[in-house]
Amino acid sequence: MSDYPADFLLAVNWTLEKEGVFADHAKDPGGKTIYGVASKFWPQWYARIMANTKPEARKAVAIQFYFEEFWSRLRPDLLESRWVKLALFDMAVHMSTGHAVTIAQQAVNLNARNNAWVGELTEDGKMGPFTAKALNRLYQRGPMNLIGAMHSYRTQRYFELYRNATGQYGPFIWGWMLRLFMPPEFYEEVSR
Repeated sequence: MSDYPADFLLAVNWTLEKEGVFADHAKDPGGKTIYGVASKFWPQWYARIMANTKPEARKAVAIQFYFEEFWSRLRPDLLESRWVKLALFDMAVHMSTGHAVTIAQQAVNLNARNNAWVGELTEDGKMGPFTAKALNRLYQRGPMNLIGAMHSYRTQRYFELYRNATGQYGPFIWGWMLRLFMPPEFYEEVSR
């Protein structure tokens, strides 16, 4: 695990804590999951993880999965804050990379409408240099504003899913809400 960047290890451990080890809920559209890797959405990765008999080997393959399928696609090298990376990563894992980046772009745009120091972005779900620059500038200026706006839009998405399919998503809303908090270290850092 030490070959991975420190920011990734922070993010993946936070996300794995929320995902748990194994789940098989009848209403989960992803089917059985191991470390959050859904058997119906990621069958090859799920099989690779389950091919191992030792928990630490399974977890190592899950971490590789998260690095290749989510972390690398978010282009974290363009982002300065480990907390923006963590928030984006956890959203990407939970709702897709495109949705996570779109939510980040919405958060920038919410703040940009009243602040000339950051321009509005196209909400296209693609992490590029303009999106990264805007996220970096906004985080430097107001970390709680950015993370708070990201979590607000994330909450809105959860409520839309819940409202449109309460029977399917009702059992999961409690756990989803727990994902709207950052690690205590974030709050300590930004309150200094």
